[in-house]
Amino acid sequence: MIFERDLGFRGIIARKLYTFYGAQDLIICQTERMLNSLNKNTKNRLASLVAHIPNPIDKTAISKAMNCKAEALPSLSNGARLIGWCGRLDPVKSPLKAIDTLDKLANKSGNQVHLVMIGEGQMRQDILSYAKKLGLSSQLTLTGRVAEPATILRHCNAGLMTSNVEGFPNVILEMLAAGIPRVVTTNCAGDLGNIPGVIISKDMTADSLSSNLIEALEQIRPHDKIDRFLQERNPGSFFQKILAV
Repeated sequence: MIFERDLGFRGIIARKLYTFYGAQDLIICQTERMLNSLNKNTKNRLASLVAHIPNPIDKTAISKAMNCKAEALPSLSNGARLIGWCGRLDPVKSPLKAIDTLDKLANKSGNQVHLVMIGEGQMRQDILSYAKKLGLSSQLTLTGRVAEPATILRHCNAGLMTSNVEGFPNVILEMLAAGIPRVVTTNCAGDLGNIPGVIISKDMTADSLSSNLIEALEQIRPHDKIDRFLQERNPGSFFQKILAV
């Protein structure tokens, strides 16, 4: 989705690189939305080379990672529900929207909630300062970079995705594979509506995301549908689809 993102000068350079495309045997797009954007912005010059093949997820590897010790989990004595967020602490991931969502959720929900943000980036201090300003410091944990996010995600009661635009957020699949019952997300990428266990916010606002999180915390995980979906996205199946094009 490089054509949909505002990355300043870097984005201009990245988009220009597509003028050199054309010698490939196959160009894989992770979603239909991505495929349509690429074809539209290259005037269908590459259309004969492009195929839509959804990203794989290695559930076996994530299951192994889940057995590792989670050292960055907050110590909670109030029975708070954990909301997991995972990504770079950069503007493109809209991490401050996660703090706004926590603020709305804390006001709406009768349950205690705690946001665990896994990742590192340039906005770390901005996030901490904003949470302090809203009086949410005690309900927020920034773990920093974690080699195996599944060690923490498996303890979370719900997942949260706040990006405005993504190619495809693999972290949603990782959250589900780690056992998170439901993931609430902005409509930041294509094909999200096909994933069981995912709730797409009607808009990009913290108010809508917080309402969806309340819904997510009350729903039961659709185990069979999620397990079947993730199995169909295994790496072996992914490569078979490439060979079949």
